[in-house]
Amino acid sequence: MIIKLSPNVLLFAIIITPVELEFNITLEVWMYKIVICEDNDWFLEKIEHIVTKSLMSDEHNYKTYTFTRYNKEFENIINESGNKIYILDIELLGNVDGISIARKIRLNDLNSVIIFITAHEGLRNKIFENQLLALEFIPKSELNEQRIKKALGGALKLLNGTSEKKLKVKVGKIIYKISFDKIVYAQSQPLSKKVLIRTINEEIECYYTIKELLEDLDERFIKTHRACIVNRDYINKVKMDEPLIYLENGDKIDLISRNGKVELKNNGF
Repeated sequence: MIIKLSPNVLLFAIIITPVELEFNITLEVWMYKIVICEDNDWFLEKIEHIVTKSLMSDEHNYKTYTFTRYNKEFENIINESGNKIYILDIELLGNVDGISIARKIRLNDLNSVIIFITAHEGLRNKIFENQLLALEFIPKSELNEQRIKKALGGALKLLNGTSEKKLKVKVGKIIYKISFDKIVYAQSQPLSKKVLIRTINEEIECYYTIKELLEDLDERFIKTHRACIVNRDYINKVKMDEPLIYLENGDKIDLISRNGKVELKNNGF
């Protein structure tokens, strides 16, 4: 394609390589939010370092947020959805201490995990008196890699037990964990060994087969064609005479085989 420009037009071009594009997309794919609040910079850096080292070694999707005190950004994180682990110093500078923050968290969120740290072991009883459902209480004198890693392990087990089902796929060196609820459909890509997974937010291409996807997903996913599966929760209507599947997001699927029609009818369509 040839583009003709007048002499007065200046053209700027930004070239994004596939690797860079892949990285930018995955910035939004976090499974765990780790929120650390500690007013001592040395302890804050130490905790963040141990958390990062522990979670990276297990290939977890996560993002860390660090605070020295409670503020509006912290409040926004509390109000967001998702799997969260809070590591809170009990004694903080300012008017809001760690126990007060935990109370704010527990007003509407009983699933997130709270881990307390403090320089005063005598405050342990205060935590339990407030019924804050804390997982762990770590004195700063025992704040080491082994203790934090053990607490994180317990937190992850709790969250995995309460979180929704997720599909794990690998794109390059990045691991996606996609909630079943957010997958609209998946299609095999022509002349490729990849499938395109369409979620409510984005499209992800990865090395997978429709057969493997169907085995890893649950009963809400219907195989409409050897090259396509659809989440029945996103089907608006089906016209067998066309044949077309109309989805809630506005997309239309025309990959419907004879067996696919049977599957659709068996699912009430």
